[in-house]
Amino acid sequence: MQMLYTSTLAVSSEKNPTVGQILPILGKLKDNFEAAEDSDTVFIRTIKEKIWGDISIRYQDENIRRFLEEATAIDPRFKTKVQGNRVWTRLQEAAMDKAAGEISLKRPKLSALEKLFAEEDRALLQAPTEDVHSSRETTQKEVDFYRSLPAALSSVNPATWWWDKRDSLPVLSQLSPKYLCVQASSTPSERVFSTAGDTISQE
Repeated sequence: MQMLYTSTLAVSSEKNPTVGQILPILGKLKDNFEAAEDSDTVFIRTIKEKIWGDISIRYQDENIRRFLEEATAIDPRFKTKVQGNRVWTRLQEAAMDKAAGEISLKRPKLSALEKLFAEEDRALLQAPTEDVHSSRETTQKEVDFYRSLPAALSSVNPATWWWDKRDSLPVLSQLSPKYLCVQASSTPSERVFSTAGDTISQE
């Protein structure tokens, strides 16, 4: 039961409880609760089965599962826990979409000349160019480089890690807040509201 207690503390702590740690923690719990030890009594085995039976049915929605896989991949502490290449492909596509969105958002007001040749410019933008291929290759190289880096220790703050890598991994570091801003549990925010309520109430 120590594993369940420690896991609960890990997702409920106030320091770095990102959603990227959910699947690795579930993996640890699965290993612990599915494995029956020789010293386990019938009662302990039954408890383990019931606990894992309840935990294993969570996070089964496909969209939630995909988000959790991507969050695990973008978390430098747990990126080695990601199985297969499909998650990395999705992450690469998301990084390219993020980069393309950044470019389109930063477009300044059109000049008179740009307004005059807007149709021609639009045709040029819609035609496949080498920039798209080079952008894809650049993003692929960045993802490959990130995957080749050693995993960070579990004590490392992933937001700080990405901030430190923003020059060597510019596209992925811009994508990382999408995942790192999601907490593993609502406990820390509930604790803040509870404390605020205690402070403000007239009791």
